Amino acid sequence: MKIETYCPLFPGFYNTVFEPCEDNEIYSYNQDNDKNLSYDDFKWDYDDYRERVASAFVEDFEREFQEIIPAEIKYQSISSPAYYNFSNDSINIEVDFDFPRFMEIVNKNKENIRKYILENYTSRDGFNSFHSNNVDDWCDPEYVLEFIQHRVGALMEALYHYHLNMEDVIYWANSEMYIHYEVKYPFSEGEQYFTIENGVVVESVWDNVSEELHDSHIKYYSTLEEAQSDSEWNGTINLI
Repeated sequence: MKIETYCPLFPGFYNTVFEPCEDNEIYSYNQDNDKNLSYDDFKWDYDDYRERVASAFVEDFEREFQEIIPAEIKYQSISSPAYYNFSNDSINIEVDFDFPRFMEIVNKNKENIRKYILENYTSRDGFNSFHSNNVDDWCDPEYVLEFIQHRVGALMEALYHYHLNMEDVIYWANSEMYIHYEVKYPFSEGEQYFTIENGVVVESVWDNVSEELHDSHIKYYSTLEEAQSDSEWNGTINLI
């Protein structure tokens, strides 16, 4: 039976171990290239990062979940909230397994998952649960089928908590936790620009050498007038 649900255990990207760390990439680039660039000097491919990490997380979850029941789990997409005040990112997946057999396993583990159901589905101040906190309901296939997209994912997570090692989850997708990026240059090849070197305004044309010399401490100007208005200019101009 194929069921669309969310990937259990994924905590989201925002403020979690799966949040991208640009500082590491910037440090490595500057060390390797003897530069002093900062965050704004790069174009970051966050969509690619999120897709790769989410897909790898699903693969790791699928591999581990086989110990509970044979299942084929496919990554579909990422859902992100408009605001991160009360929720985080989630991964949409498709699960293909023997649903009656799955519910048999749920019933055999009723006492194991009771705490999970109570902790996650009991209404309290600031949280109104739309699902029962009675584990007997969750062990009823008809109840699960009423809202199968959420309840199957929840039961998969509840079973995982008591069957497998939760500490390993933070290492899932480790191989994909790097960000693709490009250096943002202030000009394109062939464009005229100006700099001030030792007080002298210097005219140049952007090329490969300009890219090699590019650093965040260099001040660039699009026009001669902009450069001349800078207090560092000493009145001398060196034009091409």
